[in-house]
Amino acid sequence: MNILIPLLLMSMIIPIVILIKKPIFAKSSTRSMNLLTGYIALLLVATAVFYLLPNKKYQPVESIPVADESWEKLYEDLLEKREVDQKHVRSKTSYSIEEKDLQLAVTSPDYYVSIIVERDGSLENRVEATLYASYLAVNGFDLSNEIPTPTLKLQNGTLTIMQPSKLEVELNLIKKEFVYSQFSKESWLEDDRFGSTHSAPILYLKVPEDIKISTLEGLYYDEVK
Repeated sequence: MNILIPLLLMSMIIPIVILIKKPIFAKSSTRSMNLLTGYIALLLVATAVFYLLPNKKYQPVESIPVADESWEKLYEDLLEKREVDQKHVRSKTSYSIEEKDLQLAVTSPDYYVSIIVERDGSLENRVEATLYASYLAVNGFDLSNEIPTPTLKLQNGTLTIMQPSKLEVELNLIKKEFVYSQFSKESWLEDDRFGSTHSAPILYLKVPEDIKISTLEGLYYDEVK
């Protein structure tokens, strides 16, 4: 199908070139007619070349719902113990714990993690931790998979959430050339505004039923009822 479009466009150029040679207009308008005809021919050639260009270098980006709404639904589903898609899981870890007190901490007070705790009577001296993905959308591009995942460390009854390295995003926007955009609805002079939405990762903890949980200042958690 793609090859038919360039062939059709190229076939339209031939009558235009023949038309240039016919003295239909007066001498005063010949130059203007030549310029107009040449411009039309250039547009047709450029369009034909555009369809023939390989598109393997372009990577499709999957569109996603608004990041905050996706995160809120995931959080609510986890809190209500509803089944969630496993594609959101980033890591699963199991720890042995002898203490009856579990303290939750984070390496940086500026790093925010949403925490959900479920008490499980079948667990003895063990803590199960599951990290769910955070979301990042920049100008409609889903960069969630690029966000580094935090790591966990359990020592002496303290579970520490260690902040990962920061993600730096450089976004370059490329518009179609005016030759193409003048015939489309896209405004070539329109100013694209930068926009992003993001959410924090979710830490889901399963702990023994009789364990006491405390947090450092600024760290909070919700408990599954």
